Amino acid sequence: MSSSESRFSALFEGVNEAVLFLKRVDEDWKVDALNQPARALLHEIGSNGEVGDSFLSSVADILLLDDKARLLSALDANESVESNITLERAQGRVTAHLKVQPIPGEDDSRLLLLDSARSLGSSHPWTESVHGSLNQILRHIGEGVLLINESGEVQYINREGEKLTGWSLEEIHGESAELAFRLVDSHSRDPLPSPIKYVSQTGLPHGSSEGCHLLHRQGDSVPLQFLAMPVAGSATDSAGVLLVFRDDNPRLRLQKEQVNAQRLETINHLAGGIAHDFNNLLTGIMGHLALLRESALQGREERLAGALKAADRARSLSIQLLSLAKGHAPVLSASSTRNLLAEVTEFSMAGSNSELEVSLPDELWPCVMDEGRVAQVLNNLIINAQQAMPEGGKIRLEGENLEVISEDGLPLKPGAFVRIKLEDEGPGIEPKHLSRIFDPYFTTKKQGSGLGLANCKTIVRQHQGHLSVDSLVGKGTTFTLYLPATPEAVMEEVVEEAQVTYRGKGRVLVMDDEVLVQEIVIDILKHLGYDPEVASNGEEALEMVIRETQAKKPFAAVIVDLTVPGSMGGLDTKKRLEEIAPDLPVIVSSGYSNDPVLVHYHENGFAGVAVKPYNIQQMSSALKDAIVGQRKNAGQNAPRSSGKKSTSGPFHL
Repeated sequence: MSSSESRFSALFEGVNEAVLFLKRVDEDWKVDALNQPARALLHEIGSNGEVGDSFLSSVADILLLDDKARLLSALDANESVESNITLERAQGRVTAHLKVQPIPGEDDSRLLLLDSARSLGSSHPWTESVHGSLNQILRHIGEGVLLINESGEVQYINREGEKLTGWSLEEIHGESAELAFRLVDSHSRDPLPSPIKYVSQTGLPHGSSEGCHLLHRQGDSVPLQFLAMPVAGSATDSAGVLLVFRDDNPRLRLQKEQVNAQRLETINHLAGGIAHDFNNLLTGIMGHLALLRESALQGREERLAGALKAADRARSLSIQLLSLAKGHAPVLSASSTRNLLAEVTEFSMAGSNSELEVSLPDELWPCVMDEGRVAQVLNNLIINAQQAMPEGGKIRLEGENLEVISEDGLPLKPGAFVRIKLEDEGPGIEPKHLSRIFDPYFTTKKQGSGLGLANCKTIVRQHQGHLSVDSLVGKGTTFTLYLPATPEAVMEEVVEEAQVTYRGKGRVLVMDDEVLVQEIVIDILKHLGYDPEVASNGEEALEMVIRETQAKKPFAAVIVDLTVPGSMGGLDTKKRLEEIAPDLPVIVSSGYSNDPVLVHYHENGFAGVAVKPYNIQQMSSALKDAIVGQRKNAGQNAPRSSGKKSTSGPFHL
């Protein structure tokens, strides 16, 4: 070999680029010579990488369709052509610089150089726009994509990204990414720290968290899931950030549906026991009433008392069931922990073949809680214990007062708490599952949403409390619940007082869509001395109030049902009545005793509350308080009377 040939051979094999000499043979381009980088490239795609191989068939699998067409055009051209193409290599997608050079005097030969040292995330990833098939893919995928360079400027945004941010590629290209990608807190709408800055400064990936919304250009916002990743420029430098994000509404809707499904699962589990208890109670009610109908006057009072007592127990069961079926934001107030535990355990153990052992101190502190939501947590925990022991077993419930100090190692603020332990004798939880027991969608049951315990954890966190679990395989499982307590609000045991029935006079309008409810309320109001009229919805009630007010026959009070399917309910009716008859007292009625509107009825503008099923004494008190309160408010600005005010006698309008 001559000296010049040796030098050429050293240069040919020594360069990093893939260098090939191609020769056209029967409309195909064959490899005429190639260096070691080119052999490695062809070997990677399954070719032996030898002289005589078809180049196009060898590289077909690693070229995108548009790039293969671009390469064919370059080979057919009798001039130098340079372009960027994308190779699908084992280590991932790689952008390569292509140069095709005709060889002087040989029309059927080409020199081809491929520089594939620079990947999409290499030292100069932003010099070329996203193009070809890659651009088509990115434009049509369901996630938003943002490419941001090392200076924090937007280099690319796809169609979904334009939709979610409100910025087009033409408008945002070259602008600061902070302009397009603005995160706010879902509740307060306060700005959140930029994940782009975090990734740029730390070089670490960063994902979305709960309560994160993306602010649209027009001011609206959507819940967001995102992942921001560094794009490496070299071993030490970052060339920018790749941001992938999507609307989180579908996931939240699915989670809400599965939470509802979990509630239904809980209710279905309890249905058999509840039906058993309700049948017993109805037996008592119907039996007493049947005997009352057949009996003489003697003994009727005892029969009525028995029927009412059974009905009252049925009412308590229905309230517990409604607490499970209807979700709402926590309504916190000081409540008797001991009473709640007694009610929940009686409810949850209905029809169970397990034995409940309860140990509670006499002076168990009241807790600051939403009774309905905490009842839901306790019900879930008791049901889990029952399901862990399908053949029956012992469930132990313990409660104690606890002063938490900072050294206790609990994730709680120092202060007073009630600690509730629920222990079963089931098979226990395997260690590999124990750390995930509160994760959403995680379940070891064949049928289940995996949201029961996750929902319990969320409810307890909303109460500023804590829920933990300990388990030994073959021994059983213990759940420990911590709830903030209020020792200073220690509640005295409720002593039944003699119920007083307040009678009155005046016209009272009742708005309720159920005919059976209308009928019983009419009878109750007539018994109390009132003159009742009924409306089936809010619109009808408004028309009656306007008509009777204009006729100088105003109502003394209005009782409105909170929820009327397909029509105006109690809250909207109250708002409209404030415009028409601002001094007219309105009482809100519902079967959901723990609904926030009923709990905070004064804040919602109502003069009183009547919970279904109605109690005559409670109804009479609600009417008396509402009407007298309205008269006092109306009399504050009225001229003083010189007459004497009566201090005794029945209540009248």
